[in-house]
Amino acid sequence: MPDGRHFTATVQGNDPLQDIAVVKVADDSLQLAQFGDSTKLVAGQQVVAIGSPLGNQSSVTAGIISALHRTISTSASGGVPAESLPDVLQTDAAINPGNSGGPLADAAGNVIGVNTATNSAGQGIGYAIPSLIAKRIAQDLIAGRKPGHPYIGVCFQPEDAFLIGGTDVAGYGVLVTAALPGTPAAKAGLKAGDLIEKVDSVELNNGQTLGGAIQTHAPGETVQLTVLRGGSTTTLPLTLADRSSASSSASCPAPTP
Repeated sequence: MPDGRHFTATVQGNDPLQDIAVVKVADDSLQLAQFGDSTKLVAGQQVVAIGSPLGNQSSVTAGIISALHRTISTSASGGVPAESLPDVLQTDAAINPGNSGGPLADAAGNVIGVNTATNSAGQGIGYAIPSLIAKRIAQDLIAGRKPGHPYIGVCFQPEDAFLIGGTDVAGYGVLVTAALPGTPAAKAGLKAGDLIEKVDSVELNNGQTLGGAIQTHAPGETVQLTVLRGGSTTTLPLTLADRSSASSSASCPAPTP
């Protein structure tokens, strides 16, 4: 600790899919950080990132929330497995090796994210796991439960991608290109050409992603999808599965050139 005290921590559990681990320190005198509500964040909001970048302990960097609901993917390299996080916060607060696992806090000192990665190809582009997701995963690990990861099993394109490709639609959202066999998407009746506009009351507009909209739900829960199909709007109930139990052979086809 900064005051010179030393503790032995034990690992309570870890979740490789969401890049979260929980360690336990047996000392009730340590002050607890308070989680904020990451669903209330807005772009432009002031934040600070706390950690030990490049071994420099107890460093604080300041910035803003640059964007919400980003998706990041990394390839496997150097023994580190590939990783995909479907809903992360983007910040321009400086994040470097050693910041990962540290808090991203709002102006009131509430933890609204867990720093996880930076984009080495750019400047001022860092990412944090939203507090709502981190807290849910941590609570499962502390209780000895295997964390769930909501999964739909649909291949899709975001709105800007199909507009650039020359496909015009009278709506907004994500365009379904395929519903993988045996997945919740196929069981719910989703079809190629459907336009998913809402998940429950959450509109897939203004940067809100499909992955981000389902992250607040657990596998086994049922969500209502508002779908535009053939000029008419319909509502389809869909029961989420667990991403970790999805078949490895169920993958989206590569896009055609």
